[in-house]
Amino acid sequence: MGNLFTNSGQATSLRIQSPKDLAKIVDHLDSNPLITRMLSDYVLFKEALNLISNKQHLTLAGLHGIVVIKAAIHLGLSESLKNALPNIVPRIRP
Repeated sequence: MGNLFTNSGQATSLRIQSPKDLAKIVDHLDSNPLITRMLSDYVLFKEALNLISNKQHLTLAGLHGIVVIKAAIHLGLSESLKNALPNIVPRIRP
């Protein structure tokens, strides 16, 4: 499921692009909940995924909602996004 990518020999990341594969991982994480701070990130990730699944990302309001969620997840927004979207207020973490 997915592809592994190595960044400058420092880190390896797994990228999953298939909606079917992503659904399998979501089902697994729902059945076996995280017990770390990553649970909050996962809950927010699922909210963004639901916006995309419901095609709300195709509207300005839906896209704004995804950016607000992204601002609250782990590392937040990149500096370029913060500069481009200075009025984004991160979503409150669950």
